Amino acid sequence: MKWRIAPREFDDLVEQLLINRGIKTEKEKEQFFNPRILDFADELEIPNIEKANKRILQAVEKGETKFLKPIGIRVAGKTGTAQIPIAGHYDTEKTIASFVGFLPADKPKFIMLVTLREPTSSPWGSETAAPLFFTIARDLIAYFKIQ
Repeated sequence: MKWRIAPREFDDLVEQLLINRGIKTEKEKEQFFNPRILDFADELEIPNIEKANKRILQAVEKGETKFLKPIGIRVAGKTGTAQIPIAGHYDTEKTIASFVGFLPADKPKFIMLVTLREPTSSPWGSETAAPLFFTIARDLIAYFKIQ
């Protein structure tokens, strides 16, 4: 038996995603698509949040962006590179490069996502989006007086 959420306003893929997430009523669907801050769980209650935080901290501390981070400030973040599908296949030169991060890692003052569609200097997030993230972050560090 296939479950349906009525009234049906979206395609089968989105509908299946909602059902897989346990969303079965109009009220739950409304909360999913139009969340309020009170609908979000306390991040400390999320299972394995400490492990996730440690991994993204290590991604900056030991990964490709370690030379970009400001001295003395712990930054948590992750690069991303996704190929763009064109005419049924992926073009290796056409990518979406990204970097998402927050700092300071222990008590964040801000979180930022940098996304570049089809960057020209390099297809990689570590070589395009991450340097831009850290350039902007330096200005925000000064603005927020982060030490």
